[in-house]
Amino acid sequence: MEDFFISYNKTDKEYAKRIADWLDQAGFTTILQANNFVAGSNFVSEMHKALQKTRRIILVLSPDYLNATFTEAEWTAALAKDPTSQNRSLIPVRVRECEPNGLLRPIVYIDLVGLSVKKAKAKFLDEIQATLKRKRLSKKGSTVEAYNKQKSSKFSQSIIGNQNTSIQAEQITHLTIRTSGKKALSIQPSDAIAASIEMKSYVEHLIRRYIDWRKQGIKSGKDRRPFHPSMIHKNVEKTFGARTYLVSKSRFADLIKYLQYRIDNTITGKMKRSQGKRNYRTFDEHLDKLRGKTQGNKNCAHD
Repeated sequence: MEDFFISYNKTDKEYAKRIADWLDQAGFTTILQANNFVAGSNFVSEMHKALQKTRRIILVLSPDYLNATFTEAEWTAALAKDPTSQNRSLIPVRVRECEPNGLLRPIVYIDLVGLSVKKAKAKFLDEIQATLKRKRLSKKGSTVEAYNKQKSSKFSQSIIGNQNTSIQAEQITHLTIRTSGKKALSIQPSDAIAASIEMKSYVEHLIRRYIDWRKQGIKSGKDRRPFHPSMIHKNVEKTFGARTYLVSKSRFADLIKYLQYRIDNTITGKMKRSQGKRNYRTFDEHLDKLRGKTQGNKNCAHD
């Protein structure tokens, strides 16, 4: 099963693609007409199959969306399966000024109207996490759930950001931390790549490069293979037995070799190498960039 099907009107295609990219970067799987439906396929048949194999539908709300016929067929089919929204099957996201009515009116939507891209992305992902947890974070405080695979002997005093939090625990497998901060804290398993800012950032760099190179190959007409950005995350999970950013730190070297190999073997990657250009930064070069240094190889494309 895929995580999300993104339903949109053609006038909001760029909004839909941006939302899909945000979800893909966060490790979710998505189905988007612009990315998944190929020329010659039956639109209605592809739509039917997509709706059958996704857990939730994101509605990209706009005046055009609310007035379109095909989009109505998409969300009403999902609503019939979850009429009370108990499973959060429908997640409306408002991208242009409009007022949902009828059956959509009582469903709470994520409102991105008037926000910058950076703020819209942060709000959208926060709201998606709240939806999946079925719990909105309190303005007065936040609850963070962390899971530790290994037993922990004792935590005495922990400082998270600017928040002082005292924790006493024996053999912790589930940890709840409450702080007085307004922003939700994100705590990852200590042995996962996601727990290291440097490792996660470099993996993100490679993932973006692979997706960009595949898209360039498709745009040039030289790469005719089916493609969706979430495919790389699925392949990582299949190869390493964990979602991309939850792969163990001990396998970091193996993961980056795998991603670099995939990048180098794209059509665009092969072309760049034939021109004497590199397809990505090394990990050390990436660390320099993170630390604000200007050193780097000018031949490394798009650095």
